[in-house]
This record gives sequence, structure tokens and C-alpha cells, in this order.
Amino acid sequence: MADFCSVLRRLVRGCDVQQTELARALHRSNATVSELLNGRRATPPPLDDVLLIVSHCRARVEGHPPPGLSLDPAWWRTRLAELEDTAEARRQRPEPRASAEKPQPRVESVAFDFAGAVDVLIGGRDGFDGLADELLEPLQLNGGAAVELRGLMDGFGARVRAGHGTTRTALLCAADVVLLVTAFCDAVAGSGIGHSTQLSHGAGDITTEVLQELGRIDLGSARVRDTAELREEISAAYSSATEIVHGLGNAYGHPPHDLIQQAKRRYEQLLSSATWDCPELRLTSETYDVDREDGQPRTGAGGVGLHRLGLLLEEFANGRTAPAGRRERLRAPIASAEGSGPAIPTLAAGYVNPHFRVAAHPVDWELSSDEWWQRQPLRDDIEVFLAAHLLTDRATRAPLLVLGHPGAGKSLLTKLIEARLPETEFFCLRVELRHVPADMDVQGQMEEALFRSTGRRTEWPDAVDPASGAVRVVLLDGFDELLQAGAERLDMRRRWDYLKSIERFQQRETELGRPTAIVVTSRTVVADQVFTPTASTVIRLEPFDDDQIADWLEIWAVTNRRHFITEGLEPLTQDVVRPHRELASQPLLLLMLALYDAVGNPLRRLGGQGIERVELYERLLVEFVRRQVVKHRGPLPRAAEADAVETERVVGCACAGLPDVPRPRAPGRLGPPLPRRPVGSAVPAVRGLRAGRGRPRAASGARCGSSARRHRGADPSRTDPAPVRRPESGSRADLDRPAGMRTGPGGARGRTAGRTGEAGRPSRHMHGVRPGE
Repeated sequence: MADFCSVLRRLVRGCDVQQTELARALHRSNATVSELLNGRRATPPPLDDVLLIVSHCRARVEGHPPPGLSLDPAWWRTRLAELEDTAEARRQRPEPRASAEKPQPRVESVAFDFAGAVDVLIGGRDGFDGLADELLEPLQLNGGAAVELRGLMDGFGARVRAGHGTTRTALLCAADVVLLVTAFCDAVAGSGIGHSTQLSHGAGDITTEVLQELGRIDLGSARVRDTAELREEISAAYSSATEIVHGLGNAYGHPPHDLIQQAKRRYEQLLSSATWDCPELRLTSETYDVDREDGQPRTGAGGVGLHRLGLLLEEFANGRTAPAGRRERLRAPIASAEGSGPAIPTLAAGYVNPHFRVAAHPVDWELSSDEWWQRQPLRDDIEVFLAAHLLTDRATRAPLLVLGHPGAGKSLLTKLIEARLPETEFFCLRVELRHVPADMDVQGQMEEALFRSTGRRTEWPDAVDPASGAVRVVLLDGFDELLQAGAERLDMRRRWDYLKSIERFQQRETELGRPTAIVVTSRTVVADQVFTPTASTVIRLEPFDDDQIADWLEIWAVTNRRHFITEGLEPLTQDVVRPHRELASQPLLLLMLALYDAVGNPLRRLGGQGIERVELYERLLVEFVRRQVVKHRGPLPRAAEADAVETERVVGCACAGLPDVPRPRAPGRLGPPLPRRPVGSAVPAVRGLRAGRGRPRAASGARCGSSARRHRGADPSRTDPAPVRRPESGSRADLDRPAGMRTGPGGARGRTAGRTGEAGRPSRHMHGVRPGE
């Protein structure tokens, strides 16, 4: 159902038809049309509605369909009839389809050579002897006709569904290779290019060179790709292969452009037929996505709670879902909730799916640079991206690194992935790196996390039954905290090679028949403190835009409707938040703003006046530090918690090289005045905003004290600050700190040097700093 509606939605978007137009033409509401195009239906749509939509699209583009799509009513009748048959069969036979099918022969490794790929697709079936050579025959340039695939792809979708782990990935990769090569061979067969009498090489050399050239591409099932990028690479590969054929064959009167275009058209035809039968292949290998061809996110397409990731993976797993215990975690709040007051939205409803960027071209990676990331394409389909990634070969051979600023939602993302993965397809282990010894190797950290989650000592090879075929998925959350943990216990080489050690671990596990996909999260600011393997996939979660802020505020208002009515309060709105846009762009800080305003509506009541923004940031920072204290130490008595929060603030400022000074009295201050404020408590947040990054960096300083104490083995219940050794500017220890905590040029001390006197006292301009400066 979702697959049929997805193709129909792509057709509508590709023809630039608005939903409101279709609603008028169909005499349906906008909501009904939206449900149809987004697959939120329990039954197939009426044929008349589908044909009317296709007719509307055909009229808009004057009969010229977008690439890879059809405007033929007969084609849509056939596809809808197939959907209705499938729906009826499932209604009468609710048990999983795979149980009634012949088991797919297990494939031990992925083949990227043409002959090996053909063998994988044959899968031990009879009647395909010599097929690989027949398909390559046109490259002999002897005038031979194109050879049909002879049923090689028959039942391909069912075979993919019946397979698991490496077998499924191998089938997808094999289909990619065979379709790419076969399309070019078919184009050569129809081009009229013949054998040249001037050849200095044997005709077999053409076949070898063409296969080598086409084999240079990482197709979509090998690693997750942007559709436009993949399409360009296929075009470039066909161009190079065409040069080989023209150089070694008699191509007089046959322009190279004609052969390239014919190969691309044939490839789209073969791919379209295969992807209709196998939506997994469409997910990984589609070369034309009209939803994102303009390079901009689709309005309102983000969704919440990675819901579509769950739907996609459940569809591939024949309707099986994640274990009930993990699904129950979707009902947990997105942040800890203490006492009475406003309710915290749940993980399923309150996590607004982030936009993200994918790092391309590893030769010029600058992963810790905001400016570099801004040059990477913006995407909003993280659910599709993650589902596709887990189906690719690269997922089990190199880590997926998820970067983001503090409060971007990296940890919540890992919790949602864990809660969405079907247990029949994936064994999922989430590892909070702050809770495992920093000096353990990767496998040791996983085994320690297994012990924490199950209470049993289990060796990693025994964690999953090999016969299940399930892919192991490990979510390593908080690599930046591991860097802090290893500051004194790990040498620089081990920290620098951590991701490389993960890659070596994955490759070993894949070779031993235990494919393991690994996702690592980290703050962006420390991405330059570790070597990132070029085979890695790297993404960065983006701050909220205005639409996402509005979506989150709507969720907040719905969740707390009763609270606002009972307390006589107004819900937080985008107009009230707008003066604090820099804070609201980070999900965690937006939640803190909402919690702050939910007690008396201070933001609405003051209308942005009567309280300095530095004072507001100060209060949010205190709440941020308090949550960090509770997160790492657990609930404490109120007095002990207050002491711990103040200690963290003081030590954080000491790490940033900033003095502790009396707090200024801001006009219009709300609540009781506090006696002292470390200068750094508000300034790091302001500093990051003044730098134009749109994100506060207060958390770095706040975390410094607890990290140092925790990984020296100190008693976590103690609240006395540990001595702080201030390194020389530019030292190795200084470089190991997040940018907001460095003491050299451009670091905290370097940037504040001009504001302090010789005795370290702040100048009179210190307290007048405004975020907009």
C-alpha cells in the first residue's frame, strides 16, 4: 500500500500538481487526498480516483512523464489490480508470506563482479546455464541482438523478503550490478556499432574494460546515495564505457551521445520493473526522486518519532515489529520529568524528525566546521535514509557517524532507532559510552553494555543465534563523552583511531558471518579529534527551522492542554519564541524555554522586555546543568543537587579560564537574586550566538568538571570540585577540549582576553554583552 501510494505521490510532485487541485477535482478534502498520497490507508484507493489523478498529471505535463514514472492509465490499472490482489490475499491469509515460500538459499558474501552477481540472482535455480556470457555477448561487437534476462528477476521481491542479513544485501547488490551492465549491453546491441578491422586488441578486451569501468560505481545498495548524485555517476560511467566501445569498435556515424542516452533509458526501464516488484531496491537504488529534485526539503514532510522508519522496516520484515519492551519505550518522555507541572511529550510524539546533511567527498571533509557543513545539501528524509542505510553493504563495513550540536537530539535518535527495529531482522544494542570503561576495546564495551542490559555475562559472538540471519545493530551514543573519559586513561593514538578500530571490527565480523551495523553519535565540535575512515557515512543533524519549531510548539500545546487550562495559562507560541530564535533552534533548549514559560507565562508576560537575554540564558543554563547532574548522578536531595549544580558551573568556568564574579542586578529580574555567577555561565551561550552559529555552547563548560572527576574514578556522590590544571595555549590537552572551552587563540580565554584586566577582573563591558552583537 505504502509503495503504491509513494509512486503516485512522486508522479503528482513530478508533474507539479498541488494537493488542493486534486482535492477539488476529486471532490475530496485535503486531508483525504493527503492520506491517499502518503499511504495512510487501510484499503487500496478507488480506481476512479487513481485514474483521475493520473489524468490531471498528464494534462499538466502534456503527456511527458517525469523520468522513471508512467502516465499510462493501463499501467496504473494493472498496478492497482496487483495491489488489490495482494490486499485480498493478506486478508484471507494473515500469516507472514515468507512462511509459505521456498526458503532463499543463504548467501555468505556480497558479489560486485558481474558473473558473481548473476550467480547470486540465479540462487541455485535451473535453466540459467551460460546466462552471464549471453548477456555480455553484445560487447563482442559482432552484431548480436540483446539477450533477455530470461526470468532472472522473476520473484525477486519475494526472494529479498525471504532472505535476511547478508543474503538480502547480496541480492540487492547483485540486482544493481546486473541491471547496470545489462542495460549498457542492450544499448550496444541496438547501436549498430560493429567490430573494427583496426583492432589491436582482442574483442574480449572490450568486455573486460567495460566491466572494469562500470564496476567503479558504488551503487545504491552498496552505500546509501543521493538520487541525483547516483544518477550523475551512472551517466559518467556509461560515458566512459562508451569511449571504450567507440575507441575499440567501428563507431563511424554513431555519436557517443546516442549510446549513452540509450543505455540510460534502458537502465531506467529495467530498474523501474525491478523496483516495482521489490520496494527495498527502490529504497536503495532509485535514481530519480521528484520529492527532492529541487534540492529543498518538502514542506511538512518531516514527521515525528521516526514513525516511517518503523513502517518501512516492518514492511520488509513481513509485518513483524520491534519487541514489545522496546516499543514501550516510545511512551517515555523525551526528557526526564520531575514532580508536578507541565507534561513532557513522549518520544513517539515529541521527537520532531530533524533535517540533516550528508558529508560527501571524503577527501575534503571538514567535519567540525559549521561553514563546511552549510555547503552540503540539506535533506529532510532521515527515516528513508536510515532504512536504506541498514539495507546497504556499507552499513556492516564502516560506521555511520551522526554529528550534532548539544541538544540536537542525537541520543533520542538512537533511542528511537532501537525502538523501531524489527526483532526478526535486527538485534539491537544501545551503548551509552559514558557508562562503559573508556580503556576497553570496542568489543569489550559492547559486552559490558550487554551485561548492563541483561544482567548476564555474554560474549559478543554468542549474543545472536547465527541461524536467525539477523543483522546486529550497535548504537554507540556519546563519542564526545568517551573522548573526555579517555583524556587521562587513553593515549592519543587510541583516541584518534577509535572509529578506525570500529571499521576493522565490522569488517572482521562480516567475514565471520556476524554482520554488524554500527552507529556512532558525537558532538560536531570534537569531530576533528578522531580519524574518520573514508568508507564511513557521516551526517549532521541540523537545528530546527521555523516550520519545525511551529510543529514542536503545537505538540507541546496539545500535550499540555489540560495544564494550561487548569493553571489559566496560554501555550507558548512562535511569536513569543521568536526573540529567542537562536535558542529555539535546538530541540533541548526549546523544551527548556517551554518549561520556563509554563510557570506563569514569563516570556509571554514580558513580551521580550524587562529581562535581559543574558539573564534568560543564565537561567536556562542552570536548568541545563541541573539536568546534566541528574542524568549522570541520579536524583539527589535538594540541597545536594543545588551544591552539585553550582560546583559544575564553577568548575566549567575554571575549565574555560573564566573568573567567578558577583552577579549583576539586571532590571526586571524575576525571582530571588543569586549571590554570585561565574562569568562563563552565560557568556559561552552568548559567544556561540554572536559567532553566528545559531547555537549556544554552554554545555561544554558545564560538563568539564563531572567528566574529569568521573573518569579519575572519584566518588560520584562528591560535589567538591577537583583541581583544574590549565594547559598552555595550543597544547594537546587544550586541543582535546571542545572549541568553547579552549584557552588558545579563538578559545574562551583568547576571546575574552580583551575584556579582562591584569588581575583577571572583567571590564565594565562584560555584563553588557548582547547575543546580537
